[in-house]
This record gives sequence, structure tokens and C-alpha cells, in this order.
Amino acid sequence: DMRTDVCWYAPRLHGGWQWVAIAVVLLGFALPFGLLLLRRVKQSRKALGATAGLILFMHLVFMNWQVLPSFRAPDLAQHWMDLLMPVGLGCMWWATFVRQLAAHPKVVAHDDNRAEAEHLQASDVEERAWEESLAHG
Repeated sequence: DMRTDVCWYAPRLHGGWQWVAIAVVLLGFALPFGLLLLRRVKQSRKALGATAGLILFMHLVFMNWQVLPSFRAPDLAQHWMDLLMPVGLGCMWWATFVRQLAAHPKVVAHDDNRAEAEHLQASDVEERAWEESLAHG
């Protein structure tokens, strides 16, 4: 029925939510799509991580855009904590993860494949250095 569709979209196109919809399309799809077409972005860990972070954050925004306008709040400003809380919890989780990761060895002490793993890691470092020397002339 056409009225049920309009009832769903109507609150999402007023009170600041229309800007969220535009941001979801531009920052959640168009910008990452364009960035991932560039070889430099795909070869850079920082750029790829930033793009992935943008996609993840915009997915959170999209999920809020789907749900929150159904609740009667005057405008988007009433929902600032709905976005901030998952980001804060994610940062706390990440800090705990990094702290625990630093406290434990990356390779098991008595692993049968440890020598081979260290050799492969060293060859990766050498290959990366060789590629950088070629790139910088």
C-alpha cells in the first residue's frame, strides 16, 4: 500500500534526517566506491583502514536512520547519544583488545612452524624494502 511506504519515509525526510540520508548515500557508498577504484588506496594500509572505518561508521549511521525517526523526537539533535554510545563502546573494546594483544606473544612459543613463519615474515620485510627502493628510485 502506498500509504504505508509514505508513513515510513515521511519522518526520515524532515527534522535533519534528510541530511543524514544524503550523507549515507555520499559517504557510505559513493565516496568509498570511488576511493576503492584507486590502486593507491587499495595498496595503502592506512587509506584502506580509513575507508573501512568510514564504511563501518556510515553503516552505524544508516542503521540509526532506519530506526530512530520512528520515535517521536523533534529533530536529529535529540539522538546524538545514539551515535556516540556505539563509538565510545567500540573505542573501549579496541583499547582492551590492543592492551591484551600487547601482553601476549604473537607466535606460540612451541609452534612447530615458528622457524618457517619467521622466515616468511623476514622475506616479506625484505620484499617490501625492495619495492620501496624501486619506488623511490
